Amino acid sequence: MHHVELSFPVFGRELPKDHAYALYSAISKLLDNHLPEGIAISSIGGRTFWSGTTPGAGERHLRIRTPVESIGQLLPLAGQFLEIEGAEIGLGTPRIYALQPCANLKSRFVTIKGFTEPQPFLDAVRRQLDRLEISGQASLPVIKSGARKGEACRRILKIKEKRVVGYSLIIQHLSDADSYHLLAVGLGGRRHMGCGIFVPIRDGEDRP
Repeated sequence: MHHVELSFPVFGRELPKDHAYALYSAISKLLDNHLPEGIAISSIGGRTFWSGTTPGAGERHLRIRTPVESIGQLLPLAGQFLEIEGAEIGLGTPRIYALQPCANLKSRFVTIKGFTEPQPFLDAVRRQLDRLEISGQASLPVIKSGARKGEACRRILKIKEKRVVGYSLIIQHLSDADSYHLLAVGLGGRRHMGCGIFVPIRDGEDRP
């Protein structure tokens, strides 16, 4: 099954930083609570948005990974407005991008139910990679400065009153086929809320 990424320009003024669950809920509502199977919704980076309707520097996007067969189910989002915790954003016409394999991938936030400590979490990651028949070297990036220097990059996802624990993750030395598979299907849970979504690590780029 082939996957692509839809990139919707986002217009608005301000959005809460921790908006993954609210974004998922708003999109689900617009689609009559029928999200296509196998999609992943990235949270929208940054807190402050520009006002107006003309794209420019600092433009933000809503990115959705989807099987090609489900593109038509997501296109009705274009031109819609989403209310997210009292903030309103608009979505423009999306561009469609092919997923580009890369030997080294990173995810800002991966969560695996029942695994909240670094080493057991990493062991669970390796088991999931084995089940997906993906060969690669998994590691947890560490914090580079401050009081928690040297600790794994631990993340928290708020879902109403619940807090879901996860970690940033790096997978290296992937073949093109394994890299594409990981970009398409991700790892762990909560992919509708921005978790388990991987992006390439480019040459010279800092790890998360």
